[in-house]
Amino acid sequence: MGETAPVDHVPAPDEQEWLLAHLREVIAHAGRRRFLDAPIVEPTDEFFPDRWTPGPKGVTRLALRVLRHAGMGKFGVDLELFTGETAPAVDPRGRIFSQRHLIDVAAWYASLDDGRCHFGVDTSNLDNPPDLAAILCHEVAHAFRDWKGLAYEARHEDEPLTDLTAVYLGFGILSTNLSYHYRASSAGWNHARGGYLSP
Repeated sequence: MGETAPVDHVPAPDEQEWLLAHLREVIAHAGRRRFLDAPIVEPTDEFFPDRWTPGPKGVTRLALRVLRHAGMGKFGVDLELFTGETAPAVDPRGRIFSQRHLIDVAAWYASLDDGRCHFGVDTSNLDNPPDLAAILCHEVAHAFRDWKGLAYEARHEDEPLTDLTAVYLGFGILSTNLSYHYRASSAGWNHARGGYLSP
C-alpha cells in the first residue's frame, strides 16, 4: 500500500501572523461579541433543521438559514441557479471575471441591495447539502464583509479573508470540512480541496 504525504494542518509562523492580524481587523470592524458568543455552527439538525429539497426553494431556505446564523436574518435572498459554463462573469463588486475565474465556480455573491443578498449557486452542488451549506457560508461571509465595509477590492486578497470571516461568524467547522476531503470509492482514494485557506 502506497504512502501519502501528511497534510500539514498548522500554518507557518508568517501565515499565523497574517491570519491573526486580519482576524483582529474583522473583530475591530464587526465587533468581538459575535466572535466570542456566537455558537460554532455544526452540520447537524440542530443548526440545519429544514428538510432538504434540491431546487430553488431548498437553496433559498438554506441561504436564509445561513444568513440567520451570521446575524443577518433581516436580509432576504435573490437566487440564481446556474450550470458551470453559464456562470455569470461578475464578481461581488460588479467587475468582470476572466474566463479563468469562471472555471469551477461553485457559487457567487453579487451584491447586497435593498435588504436582499444576491447569490448564485451551481446546480452540480445540489446533490451534496453539507458541502452546499459550507459553500453558502463562504458566500454569506462575502455578504457580511460587504455589509460591514470590510470587502477588499482585490479578489486574490478578499477570498482568503472571506474564509477567515466565515470562521469569525462561527462557520469554521463547515469551512474546514469543505477545505479537505479524503474519501474512499471503488476507484480508490480521492483527495479534494476547497476554499481559500488550508484546513
